[in-house]
Amino acid sequence: MSQDLSSNSGLIDEALGWLVKVILRRWMELGVLLGIYCSYLYLDKRVGSVFAVVIIVGVICFLFSIRTIRRAVFGFLFRQRWQHKLETAVALSNSPISSRIPVVQKAERKSSSTRLTLQLKSGTTISDLERIAPELAVHHRLGAVRVEPNNRDLSVVYLKLIKGSPLSDGVALWPGKPGEIRSILAGVPIGIDEEGEIVTLYLAERSFLLGGEPGSGKSVTLANFLAYLIQDPTVDLYIFDGKPPELLSWKPLAKGFVGTDINAANSMLDTLHDLMNERYRVLEELRVKKVTPDLGLSLVVVVIDELPYYLRNVDVRAAKEFYNKLQDLIARCRAAGIVVILSAQKPSTDAVPSLLRDLIPVRLAFRCSTGDASDTILGNGWASQGYSASSIPLHDRGVGFVLGESSIPKLFRSFWLDDDTQSEVIKAALELRGWSGSGDSGDQSDSGDSGDSSGSGDSSDSSDSVNTPDQSDSSDSGDSGDSSDLGDSANPSRKGWK
Repeated sequence: MSQDLSSNSGLIDEALGWLVKVILRRWMELGVLLGIYCSYLYLDKRVGSVFAVVIIVGVICFLFSIRTIRRAVFGFLFRQRWQHKLETAVALSNSPISSRIPVVQKAERKSSSTRLTLQLKSGTTISDLERIAPELAVHHRLGAVRVEPNNRDLSVVYLKLIKGSPLSDGVALWPGKPGEIRSILAGVPIGIDEEGEIVTLYLAERSFLLGGEPGSGKSVTLANFLAYLIQDPTVDLYIFDGKPPELLSWKPLAKGFVGTDINAANSMLDTLHDLMNERYRVLEELRVKKVTPDLGLSLVVVVIDELPYYLRNVDVRAAKEFYNKLQDLIARCRAAGIVVILSAQKPSTDAVPSLLRDLIPVRLAFRCSTGDASDTILGNGWASQGYSASSIPLHDRGVGFVLGESSIPKLFRSFWLDDDTQSEVIKAALELRGWSGSGDSGDQSDSGDSGDSSGSGDSSDSSDSVNTPDQSDSSDSGDSGDSSDLGDSANPSRKGWK
């Protein structure tokens, strides 16, 4: 008899505990229902049950006709829905945080994902949520669950719930328009992320590293960069094509273009060093710290495709010279208005030295065969935290991680730029500049095919790969090196990259 009473009291205590939890977690909904019921009882005595129902329904419809109230109510219900889902998933996972479940403060619905802003309770860390992320994905039938910290407040965590595999479905076409004049300061849209949002990178005062195995999508992303760069007529482009003829179609728009001749590549690096040093001389005279658009100097962009070819060239002495010059250029170019974009296949520590990588703040890692290769691009430790390019499926070309604009790597799919659109973009850019597009640009542009143009090291002979009508009419053989040093600042039509 005593055992039956104790078991019954245990069931009663459990039921009361459950009821208290429901009241505490659903106090607002219960309060609204209680208010509606009390209003009905009051109106029923005054005007009757029928009119009471009509009045209450009318007031509710009127309140819902106000957009602010309607959005607040639906937002609250959406948050409560995910709060309940989170509590259920945590309870099923037998996690130690089941008694300290985070509170959903905000829920944002995207096209292919939902982002929750969670307030952690005392005794809970972001690591606790990362441990139960797989269980959350399985319980809610999601493609992935990502946990992101808030660097300003560690008690706030962002939970990204991704439906299916949005980056594996279809192709994201290049959104630009041939012939459109676009300021490079507006950023370069390179693709879309898992939430369907456009990923934009900003070039000013930054350098970039793209890496991944052959066929992973580096070339398409590099074409995205170039397509937007040439839409700004104030940008000066220098190209090192270590994997010809990959970038040959962009040659007519480049001030400097070299191919696989390592000596010619060193010669063009000398030209870039002269340009950088001359700009620092100008900055010193003007008593300013860095190149800005109002100085009237162009933004210089240096693109080096297949970097390991130059760093591991059979001519060891020339390769060492190239490495030293490139390292110095990247280390000092930021304030001079020079941006360096590097691309490498089969990334490894010997192919892309750590001293060079550490100078580059923005990295893009496409599919790699191993986690170590992914860490070579993104940085040590990211693969162990779940951000490894080796996890990208082989068929997902153009999908990669980008690290730079945010504190953690972000998965994205690069925009697809087909050959026909690329040709239209190049043709429109040539017309925008008033250039012929013949590709006859002097010794420097042909240096990838012949070695006798690389030994001089004279910047006046090797700086400009395209002669515009204005340049050919006004340049003097004795002063051409000086005008190119400033990146065409002598041309009054160039008012800077703004």
